[in-house]
Amino acid sequence: MSEQLCPLCNLPLSADTQVDGDAQPCAGDCSVCFWCAGPLIFNHDLTRRQMSTEEIAELHPTTRMLLERTRKLIRELRGITLQ
Repeated sequence: MSEQLCPLCNLPLSADTQVDGDAQPCAGDCSVCFWCAGPLIFNHDLTRRQMSTEEIAELHPTTRMLLERTRKLIRELRGITLQ
């Protein structure tokens, strides 16, 4: 997969990992930018875009919890405060 810049912070999205297993990303999979903790979703061409509030709300509760936990850990690691 070619390198893409985060649509939120413009820093490189150079790696993808999966919470469990090693499957390749698919359209509709959610992701998080390691630099800004922004919630992202894969498009059909496997580029990423910002997830909407509605898309986050529609996630399965376990997936939403994992997404928010991951975002929180990245913010803590990076010292990012919410405004």
